[in-house]
Amino acid sequence: MIQITEWQMQALNDACDVRRATRIARAMRKFFADRFSGHTDEQTHAFALQCLNQARLRGLRTEGEAHRYANLAALLGIGFEDTPAAHDTGLAPRAVEVPGIWLRRVGDRVEQMLREREKR
Repeated sequence: MIQITEWQMQALNDACDVRRATRIARAMRKFFADRFSGHTDEQTHAFALQCLNQARLRGLRTEGEAHRYANLAALLGIGFEDTPAAHDTGLAPRAVEVPGIWLRRVGDRVEQMLREREKR
């Protein structure tokens, strides 16, 4: 029987995070080119890793959820959900809200806010 040590498992998790961050960073460069044009690849990758970590802290577990969080963070900044403005606009997580539901609710709200801004 093969036994995997804790440090081996951590190394595997770290390697997976690097690959996830690479995919997210590539998408950030493509879909948010104006926001990341002045950043190096390393800076964009570091941003993606920070988003992965913040998403994990928020209870977002899938790569898709982390990617959606990164999209919002590209618009609003990493940790946007902890700001006073987030509480004022309803973007902060509610006390008993499931993380994935919070993410969908916030994404819908931000999209609505952007559409309203375009109409002006």
